[in-house]
Amino acid sequence: MKEAISAVYADLQAKQQEESGEDNPNAHFLQWAIDNATEFYKLAAKLLPLQINGDLNISSHEQALDALR
Repeated sequence: MKEAISAVYADLQAKQQEESGEDNPNAHFLQWAIDNATEFYKLAAKLLPLQINGDLNISSHEQALDALR
């Protein structure tokens, strides 16, 4: 499904760019994002990683605070 959506989006970009003559292939998406900011941010939030992996060696509260700074 993800690949199909990406392919359709690429086709939409090409069609919109051809019809409008704009240099920006994402102009239609930008306009949609401006008009639908809440929905855009919902989509953008889904792109954030759910988890961050790292290796912290913390043996005290002070070290934990220093690591966060």
